[in-house]
Amino acid sequence: MWDNEPLRVVVAVGPEPTDALLRAAADEATRHRCGLHLVHVVAPTGRQDRASAVSALHAVAIRLAGLREGQEPPSTELCHGPVVPMLVAASSNACVVVVPRELPGPGESPAQRVAARCSVPVLVVPPVPLAQAPRHPARVSVGVDDVATSDPVVRGALQECERRGARLRVVHCVDERDRPGLDLAEVYAGWFAAHPRVPHEVVVERGVAHEVLLRHGEESDLLVVGRHEQWSPVLGRLGRTSEAVTALAPCPVLVVAVASLATAVLP
Repeated sequence: MWDNEPLRVVVAVGPEPTDALLRAAADEATRHRCGLHLVHVVAPTGRQDRASAVSALHAVAIRLAGLREGQEPPSTELCHGPVVPMLVAASSNACVVVVPRELPGPGESPAQRVAARCSVPVLVVPPVPLAQAPRHPARVSVGVDDVATSDPVVRGALQECERRGARLRVVHCVDERDRPGLDLAEVYAGWFAAHPRVPHEVVVERGVAHEVLLRHGEESDLLVVGRHEQWSPVLGRLGRTSEAVTALAPCPVLVVAVASLATAVLP
């Protein structure tokens, strides 16, 4: 499609995307210093005809261009097919994929299925109007469950902090039955030292993991969670905690792969 072009922020858009989604996409392109690629998927059994789909996509491109005055206008792509595999295929040349939490499509939670199958980070954006978006000092909170495999997630969170000028909160959730564990500040000392400009704190809390993270999401501009490799990349799903957080968090959620996952496309 655009193999020789630089990486872009891929954005899943429908006929009427929210302001929150478009603002998040514009901000991601600014942080990554790259362009935007808008993808509108029309389902084979959908009622939207091609002319109206093209018109809607053009209108969205104009709205996004208005949020990025002086920058390269977004490129656009109209796809016909199942929404999840179409977006996974479009992510092959993306640095990040931005999807609305209420992504239209058949089956349960299309946005979560996109996040489960993309090989790049996926930003899931809740439908919060800009005027009602929470405001606090910039903070990124990252959830850690398995210390042994969490390095990519913590690294991704630190990189987000540098892009956003934010502080980092590492949240380690432990079960009531767990014994006191490792000193996480010591475990991640190397990563913290590699990002000396990022203020950080480590919090260990007992409780149900997704409930703990959702509470921290109320004080955060971004939640970062991991996605473990699935036995089937075609039918992949998020883990229980990441699934609950992406579905309910009051702020955007960045899903980062704990291990590389080959992109697969359903026929």
